[in-house]
Amino acid sequence: MDTDYISSAFKTVLLKRQVKAVEKQIKANEQGYTAYMNKANSIGISDDYKNKVINGTLSVEDIDTSTDTGKQLAKDVKNFQTYYNSAQDCKDTVQELNNKLLELYETIVNMPTEKAEKKIDRLKTKMESLSSVSDTISLGDSAIAAMQNQIKVDNPGLGNAQNRVDKAKTARNATKKTRAKASKTLKSATADAESTGNTLIKASEKQTKSIGKKLKSAAKSSTDKATYNTIAQAIREGKAVNTKGLKGSALKYAKSYNSSLKQGNTIASKVKAGKAVKTSGMSNILKSTAQTYNADAKEKASAQKVYDNAKKADEKALDDLTKAQKNKEKLYAGSTKEQQILATTKGKKSYVYQNMLLTQETKNLKEQNKQRQKALKETRDSYMKAKSNSDTANANKTKSQKKLLNNKAVMSKLNKTQQKALKAGKTVSTKGITDSKVLKWIQDYNEKVKKSADLSTKLRIEQKALDKATSEAAQSQAEYAQSIVENAKKKLENIANYYDSFTSQWENRNSMYEAYMDRMQTQGYNLSTKFYEAEMGQQQKIVDNLSQKYIAMKRNFANLVADPNSGIKEGTEEYYEMQNEIDQVAISLKEAQNKVVEFQASIRDLKWEQFDQLQEAIGRITSESDFLIDLMSHKDMYDKDGNMTEQGLATMGLHGVNYNTYMAQADKYKQEMLKISEELANDPNNQKLIDRKNELIDAQQQAILSAENEKDSIKDLIQDGIDKQLDALDDLIDKYLDLLDSSKDLYEYRKKIGEQSEKIASLQKQLSSLQGDNSEENKAKLQKLKEDLKSAQDDMEETQYDKYISDQKKLLDELKQDYKKALDDRMDNVDVLISDAIASINSNSSNISQTLQTESQKVGYTLSGEMQTIWTSQSQALSLYDGKFDTRFTGVTTAIGNVYDRQKDMIDAINAMAEKWIAKADQMLQQPTQTKTDNKTDTGKTDDNKTNTNTNTGDGKDHHLDGALLWSEGEYDKLHKNDNKQKTGNNKAEAGDKVTFSSGRYYEASDGTGASGNMYLGKKVKITRINKGSKYPYAIDATDGTELGWVKLSQLKGYASGIMRVPNDQLAWTQEHGEEAIVRNDGSILTPLSRDVSVLNADMTKNLWDFMGNPGSFLSDYSDGEKFGVKNVDNSSSVVNQFDNLTFNLPNVQNTDDFIKEMARSKKFEKLICAMTIDRVMGKSSLAKYNKII
Repeated sequence: MDTDYISSAFKTVLLKRQVKAVEKQIKANEQGYTAYMNKANSIGISDDYKNKVINGTLSVEDIDTSTDTGKQLAKDVKNFQTYYNSAQDCKDTVQELNNKLLELYETIVNMPTEKAEKKIDRLKTKMESLSSVSDTISLGDSAIAAMQNQIKVDNPGLGNAQNRVDKAKTARNATKKTRAKASKTLKSATADAESTGNTLIKASEKQTKSIGKKLKSAAKSSTDKATYNTIAQAIREGKAVNTKGLKGSALKYAKSYNSSLKQGNTIASKVKAGKAVKTSGMSNILKSTAQTYNADAKEKASAQKVYDNAKKADEKALDDLTKAQKNKEKLYAGSTKEQQILATTKGKKSYVYQNMLLTQETKNLKEQNKQRQKALKETRDSYMKAKSNSDTANANKTKSQKKLLNNKAVMSKLNKTQQKALKAGKTVSTKGITDSKVLKWIQDYNEKVKKSADLSTKLRIEQKALDKATSEAAQSQAEYAQSIVENAKKKLENIANYYDSFTSQWENRNSMYEAYMDRMQTQGYNLSTKFYEAEMGQQQKIVDNLSQKYIAMKRNFANLVADPNSGIKEGTEEYYEMQNEIDQVAISLKEAQNKVVEFQASIRDLKWEQFDQLQEAIGRITSESDFLIDLMSHKDMYDKDGNMTEQGLATMGLHGVNYNTYMAQADKYKQEMLKISEELANDPNNQKLIDRKNELIDAQQQAILSAENEKDSIKDLIQDGIDKQLDALDDLIDKYLDLLDSSKDLYEYRKKIGEQSEKIASLQKQLSSLQGDNSEENKAKLQKLKEDLKSAQDDMEETQYDKYISDQKKLLDELKQDYKKALDDRMDNVDVLISDAIASINSNSSNISQTLQTESQKVGYTLSGEMQTIWTSQSQALSLYDGKFDTRFTGVTTAIGNVYDRQKDMIDAINAMAEKWIAKADQMLQQPTQTKTDNKTDTGKTDDNKTNTNTNTGDGKDHHLDGALLWSEGEYDKLHKNDNKQKTGNNKAEAGDKVTFSSGRYYEASDGTGASGNMYLGKKVKITRINKGSKYPYAIDATDGTELGWVKLSQLKGYASGIMRVPNDQLAWTQEHGEEAIVRNDGSILTPLSRDVSVLNADMTKNLWDFMGNPGSFLSDYSDGEKFGVKNVDNSSSVVNQFDNLTFNLPNVQNTDDFIKEMARSKKFEKLICAMTIDRVMGKSSLAKYNKII
């Protein structure tokens, strides 16, 4: 019978039936053997013949049958042989059956193991499926998705089966809760209704009882006894009273009683049914109680309705849950555990699925081990039972043996062979035993020997089965224990492998970035922060990945340690091995984080280096100034009269340039230092920041000291001029004194001639007087008066002249001393001195520019663009360092701004180049993504969430590699030169254009009014609005969105709109939209002229420039025929002249004559004119005029 496909329990039942059948056959054959042997032994032939027959030495054919004796012997021998052979057949059958019985017994004994093996075989089949799925999952998310999709196709409802059950459970829990709440409310409402209903019934009964008493009282007095008794009986029984024959109050109360009784019965019926009662006809007290009951009854009815609905909904929810569970059971019955896992859990990381399957594998092995242990227990129990039976049988056999050995009567009946067998505990032959009692004892003993032998044989079978079950259970236990530890390790390994699979892409990108960084440095370019930012971005992904890896592994490890069945015990080798793996991840995480910090430091260091390079570039201005100063150092700074020469003025201007440049650098050092200070506020112990701050402080201090040295140089230069002027003044005074002495000699000569002339005249007068009055007295008197008068006049004139000479000499001496003192005082006031010097430099900037050009050309040197910018700027060249130094628009600030722009442009260009290489690296390492063939450009996202556009040209080629592998840099740029152009203008100003705010100021309103400023000067801005016809028609915003104000087109750089002055040496496109004029920096243009052409002078050209640049503004400026002039609103006599944002208010001036009169009245103006004319003739300094202004 094939039992491989039947249950172990049924198989055990069949085996036991077979055992019983075999035992029955054995018993029958044993009985047959005994019967046949008894028959054989009853044959009357000698033992010799019997033995010969048994030994086969005698057969019927050997017997002589010629005699009757011989015939009888032959017959007896034949009968004996027949019986004996039949007995042997039975004996052989018993042996075969015993062997078969042992086989059956062995099979039964091994049934627990066989049953376990069948279950284990099924578990192993599941294990193979788990392993197969696990191997597939290890291929990654794509394989997982493929399996999940296939499961969805093959078993569509599997994924939602559990969800449906969960939703149904949730819904059932909600309806169950609602039903319970409704039931509670209904019970409460029912209790209230029953309570008030009983109160109403009692009130009604009380009312009826009260009326009944009155009826009895009235009936007692107005009716006969029989009628009264009938009424009383009806009242006792709660029945209606017969009103027939009643009169008066008895009739009245009888009717009232019957009505109340009927009303009470109705109330009781309604209350029992839970329905409301009618209150009409009730007494006030009863009506009040009835109303209370009716309210409760209404509440009960409402609660009942709510409960019925809740019950219906709950029953439906229960039915839905039952259906969902049955559906789940049906679907799960045709699927494996791993299919259920994949179908019901989506969007998980691959290691989660792997570890879930590992958990299932562990459960599988646990179940296998459980079956082995169960089989071992059953086998052990069977063995112990068999051993107990065997021990009992052996004890019984031994007991019987000892009893027989001690029985002399028995021993005397046995021969030696039988006694020997008895002593050996073996079966004793019953042959020759004639004593029935002894025979019975021996047969009983033989039964016990046989039973003991049978049970011993069975025990050996049980032992063999137990050994096998023990071995398999131990092996299964070891395998299970090993799988627990291995799977625990494998879970960590799966987590590590999952996260490690992402790392290479980021590391590869950083390696590619490094390669491009090496290329840029090899080509001679500075590094870009973009590379470090890109590397840091990839490194941060590595950090995030390692962080997730660390958290996942640590959490998994903690769960394993906390789980008593995980097999991972604290302090074991496996524990420390797994802990070490996590520690290594932690170390890798910290190392990766350190790399991020290193990239941040590299970015910071590179920015510091860029700042230092900017300062170094700005420092080229002072280097050039020093070169030019040295170049002119052999020239005279002053002429012989102490007047500053062109070279002297240029030298002073260069020192001023250095002064402004050093202070500008000091300010930049300060600004940079403030940034470092902000960082130090958050990180006060960072030594690198501290060192950097100290470097900046040292640099700032050095710049300030250098600026002070330049001021000293200007002072020394002026001091040299003063010394020369003092020397010239001394020479002038000496000459003047000589002139005075010469004047005195002339005076003496003139006096002597005069005296002689007067003497002649006197003689002539005397001759004439002789012709007049001859009175001697009058003549003497007149003569005396004239002589006295003359003598007094001569004395006074000589005294006055001497005083005049003395005063002139004293005045010259005081003049020298006062002038020297004034100059010394000015030299002591350095700030005023430097301010005057800067003012003088600014007023002579064009002369200085020409001098520098001339001196440079003499040695074949070309001034830098920055130096030319400083001296040819439309604004002043220099400014004094004060609170507004950094906001003033000067030639130096413009030149420094140009250096800054050039440095920034270089950084921008390097950054653009770096971004290009980074994009190429990303393109080369871009991972393929799924696309949809819809004749459109496919866009996908790479692993790092950067959007990339895949252009499929349909030629089967991967055009992502254009410019990365297939083309040289130049060829690629030619192919893609028009790609990704930014809107920067089409030579026509439009909203949205990105241009450079190059000069001037912006204003709050387009008419030039309101607040103004020049932030973002020299930086990129964006045109946001256009108000045509306005004075300042273009509104600009910074690129960061900051609103600035309104400007003119000429203030913006980036259009073919012409430029008044080129700020530095450069190559530029001209003539691109027609013939254009290029003006040299000295103002001259070599222009071929044809006949009948017109030539505009400078003023005409300037007006034409202003008009063409902004017609609206120009016409507004020239309204009413006066440029820049506007009338006051109140038509007052003041004239207000506006020049851009400067206002001159002259309240007493109405016309030119008034203006001249005001100037004539001004002492300050008179002194200013003197300083600019007479004082200069007298050899005074050209700087003196500024004192008059101040």
